[in-house]
Amino acid sequence: MKKTLVTSFIVLLALLTPAFAEEAQVQPIPKADLTASAQGTKDAASETKKPEVKLILTKKQKIEADIRATSLKLKLVIDRTQALIDLLNKNNKDTTEAQDSLDLANSALEDANSAIDQYVGIFPADTKTDSGEIIKAKFTILKDPLKKSQEALKLSKASLIESINSLKDNLVPKEGAE
Repeated sequence: MKKTLVTSFIVLLALLTPAFAEEAQVQPIPKADLTASAQGTKDAASETKKPEVKLILTKKQKIEADIRATSLKLKLVIDRTQALIDLLNKNNKDTTEAQDSLDLANSALEDANSAIDQYVGIFPADTKTDSGEIIKAKFTILKDPLKKSQEALKLSKASLIESINSLKDNLVPKEGAE
């Protein structure tokens, strides 16, 4: 059981690595900032700094962004797996079990996206002026689509892993057959 989970994790990690590499962007520090900080002068640093725009996200927006990022990464892996299944179908390999699992993963991902859209559509009123009971009711309303989205993402991930394992089992030659 552990070996299967480790293998599945490694396969998913290998498939997601290029996606993570594309997202990572490192910006170099301007030389003027380095010289100003080395000299300890505030005038040089204030002249070279550009005004910063800070984006403050609410907890709800952060949760939405995290779930959408997870959904996007799963969609990328599903697309890559579908491309592999299409390639194997062209070579007359049996991929029906893998395709069924992948279809289930895709439909679960669509359910997760619709649930997160529902979550985004809920705008609670000002919680500072409401009573405690109203606040609890509003958070319960917010939690339902969020839980549905998280469970759909878990189902999508499990189905995707099942599809990849099915492909792996079909592609690996049997020890007794040759």
